[in-house]
Amino acid sequence: FYHNTLKPSFYASELNTLKNRGFTDGYLMRRPFERLDTQNHQTAISEGDFQVNGEITEDGCFFACKFTTTTNIAYEIIAPKNAAITPIVNEIGKIYTFDKRSYLVLYKILLENNTELETIHSGNVNLVRLPVPLPAFSFLRTQVESKNGV
Repeated sequence: FYHNTLKPSFYASELNTLKNRGFTDGYLMRRPFERLDTQNHQTAISEGDFQVNGEITEDGCFFACKFTTTTNIAYEIIAPKNAAITPIVNEIGKIYTFDKRSYLVLYKILLENNTELETIHSGNVNLVRLPVPLPAFSFLRTQVESKNGV
């Protein structure tokens, strides 16, 4: 700035990159969504095809609930590349493979302190026991149901 090195075209191109899209308008304009009618009234940007339900702990024995999780529902296991997932059936649940994808079905939701629940929600900070240890940094997900065909 003091050496007259201001490059407005460089800064303008930086502001138009993907990482800044939407944020810049919020700082420059009071209501950026009114400009060119850019607000999406059909869906939220946070909507996707899948919902993350749980994040596996580093030891692989538990998961932290990230969305409503209940018994007898199949949750897809997304594990790090080349991670081995062992199919198993026991009193807590089962892990199985179908079409080269692994799934978890919980027969009961058993917390780390051995409390049993029918359903657990994301606000619950207690860890949920898995039927068998899973690879660290894996997560559980379900497919989101489409609303109004959108």
